[in-house]
Amino acid sequence: MSGHKHGMNIATQLITNIENKGGHYEHIILNNSGHAVEILKSKNILHFERIVVIGGDGTMHEVINGLMHRPDGFKLPVALLPAGSGNSLLHDLEATELDIAMKIALSNNKTKIDIAEITHQDRSKNYGFNIIGCGFASIINQNAENFRWIGTIRYDLFSLFEIIKNKSYNVQLKVDHHIYNEKYAMILACNTIHTGKGMMAAPLAKLNDGLWDIIILRHCNRRTLIRLFKKIFSGKHVHDKNIIYLQTSQFELFGDSSEMLNIDGQVEGHSPCQVTILPRAIEIFTQ
Repeated sequence: MSGHKHGMNIATQLITNIENKGGHYEHIILNNSGHAVEILKSKNILHFERIVVIGGDGTMHEVINGLMHRPDGFKLPVALLPAGSGNSLLHDLEATELDIAMKIALSNNKTKIDIAEITHQDRSKNYGFNIIGCGFASIINQNAENFRWIGTIRYDLFSLFEIIKNKSYNVQLKVDHHIYNEKYAMILACNTIHTGKGMMAAPLAKLNDGLWDIIILRHCNRRTLIRLFKKIFSGKHVHDKNIIYLQTSQFELFGDSSEMLNIDGQVEGHSPCQVTILPRAIEIFTQ
């Protein structure tokens, strides 16, 4: 779990529930970014039955990367309790309320979800369960991270700032031998329907269909961007002529310029990169 006060309060409730059921646990407080990855890459977890993450999509991202990088290939099922700002996965699971998420975490209801394997130019790999974005999506997240004290409204504020700037990006996208090569505001690949603060960026996405959904937002005027921003909370933006909506099991991002990547809300790496979807690679708890 991440070590802030809200997370500690949730941990206390979780521990009480486990003890009331006669269970045993090990409580780990994460001290810095990357801590969960390093722990789970090497820790002996063979005698545990599950991992309960107290945090948001970023903490879940680290846990999944730790599991995916294990030399022994052993993976525990993972549950998530809401202590983050976005909670995209929990929106998809209809479990953003703590009592619902707690019930799921202590249940035996599980499903397997797809994971994206991202191979970078230096051949290093990392993994995503939620989103991979560049352009608009990456810049907003990078800026918002510096203003966490504002709360979740920071995503809306920095979205508006980027709309005002209205910058275009030139990274090329290759999907199924077709290259998309034009000016765009954003490329966003999604495994979850929701991103950010409940935005339905990919309304057709499914967690375990072997595909990720790609949303390309063409570069357009500010008025159109504002109109699309309003529609993204209902998913109606996908019907606009400035949106290209794709589904694929692999894709590449490349081009003359190197753009930052937003992977599950974390700025990790740059284009170019190759992405392969690993079907049903991680097990999570669900309703």
